[in-house]
Amino acid sequence: MTPSQLLSEAAAGKFRPAYYFFGSEDYRIIEAEKYLARQFLPDLQLITNYRRLDARKASFAEISAELSAYPMLGERLVVAVSDIQKFGANEIERLEKLLLPPDPNRLVILSTPSARAPRKDAAILKRIGSIAEPVEFKKLTLEETGNQISRNLAKANLTIEPKARQLHS
Repeated sequence: MTPSQLLSEAAAGKFRPAYYFFGSEDYRIIEAEKYLARQFLPDLQLITNYRRLDARKASFAEISAELSAYPMLGERLVVAVSDIQKFGANEIERLEKLLLPPDPNRLVILSTPSARAPRKDAAILKRIGSIAEPVEFKKLTLEETGNQISRNLAKANLTIEPKARQLHS
C-alpha cells in the first residue's frame, strides 16, 4: 500500500486492523499516524483512546497490556508502537497472537524509524507484513510535493501562480 492509498482509504472511513509504517521519511510516518488516529477516533476520544508507545522504552508486557486493554469512555482504541524492529521473533509471534483475530474497534500502528528501516527482503518485513499492512514512506518527488502543496492550498481556498508552483531541484 502506498501512503496515498492509505490516506484515501482513511478519508473514506476504511481502516485495516493494523499497519506497519517504515521508510526514509520519519516526519511523514509520524504525521500519517496522527492522521489515522484522528480519522479513526471520534473527536473527544483522541485524548483518552490514543496510546503511543516506544518499544525501546516500554517492555513487551506493557505493550501487550495496552493492546489487550478496552477503550475508555468509548468504543474505539488506537495503539501506536514505534521502534518495532527491537522485537525478536518470539515477541513478533506473541504480537501476532494478540492481533488475531482483528478487532474492528482497535487500530494498531507499528513503525520503524528511518535509521532502522528494513530492506525489502528483510525477515521482519515479511513477518510483520502477515499481521499488518506495510506502508513505505519514501521521499516525495518534486511533482508529488507540488501536488501536495496545491491540495493544501485548495483546502484553504487559496491558489498559487503556475510559475510559483514549478519546483526546481
